Amino acid sequence: MPVVSKSLVGALKTIPVFKELSPSQVKSMLRICDNRELEEGHVLCHRDSPAEEMYILLGGKLAVKKPDGSLVITVSPVNTVGETGIVTRQPRSVRIEAMEPSRILLITKTNFDGLTDKQPDMLMRIYRNLIEIVSTRILKENVRVADFQRQKMMIAELTAKMGIMYELLEKQGLDRAAVEQQVAKRYRESVPQILIVDDEPVVRRAF
Repeated sequence: MPVVSKSLVGALKTIPVFKELSPSQVKSMLRICDNRELEEGHVLCHRDSPAEEMYILLGGKLAVKKPDGSLVITVSPVNTVGETGIVTRQPRSVRIEAMEPSRILLITKTNFDGLTDKQPDMLMRIYRNLIEIVSTRILKENVRVADFQRQKMMIAELTAKMGIMYELLEKQGLDRAAVEQQVAKRYRESVPQILIVDDEPVVRRAF
């Protein structure tokens, strides 16, 4: 666990996914982090791997790459990567690796779920922030049609789930597992399964 300093709390509050969280909420997030030192070339995750972690880059530089090795974007401190996956549970769509010796804070999905179970208002705020992040990405980045469709669907899923969670959390006696189970069930029932066909050959992905 990192030293929870005032400067570190201030730095994290500038990160879009943590926007408008209170200082105490940011401190509680920092308490579930693990420090990691990465060597150049270290791979944090591969495409299609499970989204079990998110990363906060404090020093160095990370590369987000397509399966063919082409660079999508570089990530500089202080910023996050992988945050959408631990909420949506969708497999990774890119590879993330260290471009140089780097220092990160790692948050596992287990720890994230445990924390937000106790602070559902924090989860709602993070949901809203992720919707804004993905929306901005669509507007600013030159994405392929298939990527654009995936990100639009991600926004729709987050928005729908957030609404369902608001409703369910108003009911007493529901714990986190029960809420998540009912959210997933009601979301699946509310939308048809859609098949997205990539613009690259023989690549098909169902959502």
